[in-house]
Amino acid sequence: MKTLRWISLLLIGAAAGYGTALWQYRSPAATPAAAKQTATAPAAKPTRRSIGTAIERGVVYVDVYDAHGTALRRTSGVLITPGHVLIVPVSDLSRVHSGLLSDTHGHQYALNDVLAVDLSDGVAAVATAVPAGPAYQPPKDDGQLYLGREVRVVTPDDEISGWVDSAPLERNDGTTYYKVHTRQPLHWRLTAVVDPATDQLLGMTVAATEKHDIYEAVDAATIAAVMASRSGEPRTLAAFADYYAEQTIAGRLEHLQSLADAGRWESLIRDGQGVADDDADHDNRLRRLMEKAYRAAADDAIKQGHINRASDLLDQATQRFGDEPRRLQLRADIDNLRGDPDQARRALHAALDMDPSLAGVIQPKLKEMVRTTVEDDDRLSTEDKIRLLQKESADAPDDAGYHRLLGRLYYRQGSYADALDQLTQAVTLDNALQSDLAPMMQNARQRMATPALTDVSLVSTGANYLVPVRINGDSQALNFMLDTGASYTAISAAAAERLGIRIPSNAPRMTLDTANGVIKAPLITLNTLDVDGAVVSDIHVTVLDAVGGYDGLLGGSFLRHFDFDLDQSEQRLTLKRR
Repeated sequence: MKTLRWISLLLIGAAAGYGTALWQYRSPAATPAAAKQTATAPAAKPTRRSIGTAIERGVVYVDVYDAHGTALRRTSGVLITPGHVLIVPVSDLSRVHSGLLSDTHGHQYALNDVLAVDLSDGVAAVATAVPAGPAYQPPKDDGQLYLGREVRVVTPDDEISGWVDSAPLERNDGTTYYKVHTRQPLHWRLTAVVDPATDQLLGMTVAATEKHDIYEAVDAATIAAVMASRSGEPRTLAAFADYYAEQTIAGRLEHLQSLADAGRWESLIRDGQGVADDDADHDNRLRRLMEKAYRAAADDAIKQGHINRASDLLDQATQRFGDEPRRLQLRADIDNLRGDPDQARRALHAALDMDPSLAGVIQPKLKEMVRTTVEDDDRLSTEDKIRLLQKESADAPDDAGYHRLLGRLYYRQGSYADALDQLTQAVTLDNALQSDLAPMMQNARQRMATPALTDVSLVSTGANYLVPVRINGDSQALNFMLDTGASYTAISAAAAERLGIRIPSNAPRMTLDTANGVIKAPLITLNTLDVDGAVVSDIHVTVLDAVGGYDGLLGGSFLRHFDFDLDQSEQRLTLKRR
């Protein structure tokens, strides 16, 4: 049998915690709750609303009401003899000033006073106005629930078969419970667990679990202990509601939950701190409520522009509970708003390390922060940006965006092999980037094929200089006239024909102002144009009928890819790869 500890309401009020023993009221003058009840007008108790000599079922509906007569909830209860005492969940008496029990036939009777409670198992014994009818006799012996025993679970409106699915299990406070597995889900938390053959009461289900068909149950010891504790002065539902809300951790948690349901986050934080201070072992439910409140209040403050308040709230939460991934995300938002993207990224990485399952939320934030830093932050050097991207792409190797940004930075730095490698990875991961990155990739290839410095010997004709040019990898060198002032490069129609270059009939035409007047010349693209090893790929050139008797003209469309120096005295053109 479980050990009983008899303590008064005054002692329970001082302890303000989860009791593992039974609590009962003493005299009205002995407790603050009783004094408070005397100072307020008691709520009128409902009377029987339908005519009937007896309740028809030992498990009944229970409807409870607040001080204004507003319905709070419908729950279930089990009637126990002697006296048709109703066993109900303690938490369902929260804020209750009156109540009715009823059966499926419409018989209704008032709830009277709370006789005793067991806060550990979460049940209370309440006196009723039921004159007669079915009720369960508490079992006299412990051990009626044992692993594998077949049972029937009786609810206010159904009976469901099941079995005991565990040996006795121990809670943190030392009390024991069992798991009962039902063959279909229950709609009620508190039900009678009976023997299928004799209808003898074996225990009661008192709480649901994470699985929809498994429930926590208590055995004969709990029922007998509650029933045996009915000596002493009973108290009204209203008095118990005051006590429960103000002086028990469970009741104060119910209050915090109501604040959460109303979105009153700052109030929840304030009141929750008091509960945590009174209960150093504050349970998981309190932590979940407080965590949610800190996050929601900080998020609201950020949205309203109160950044310092948001930061203070997150500091408080960290001091009380340590780091938490979702709070770290809010911290990153604050750091970013304060212009510290490095700290913001560190916070996001810390959150991701704590909970990798948040990658789907955190990685997009990280990518946006990195992109903004690389593209818009002029305070960082190219080298710093490359180091940043190397780190981030190592953590997310399959992100095409990181490779794209890194490839562009390498290209800007002149590291063409690295640029081509990163750009190729980007296109491999996301083929939609092909059209955007293809020109840069082609330019990287041509620069890799071009020496850093090329000295070209020129041939002077007196008025002009001739440059040796090879087209599309052909071994035949053509004589192009060098014209550093021309914006375009041109090839003669005759040279194009000799090389087998076809000029499409629908080729675009370029308007040129020549010595012979304005003309429109077709524009074509050559695969490569090579001047002594200095190569430009995919170069646009115009096709002219004649170029002063030469094979072509070397102008700006080629030269803009190089820094060049023309030494006329040495008849030398130096091309330095950009």
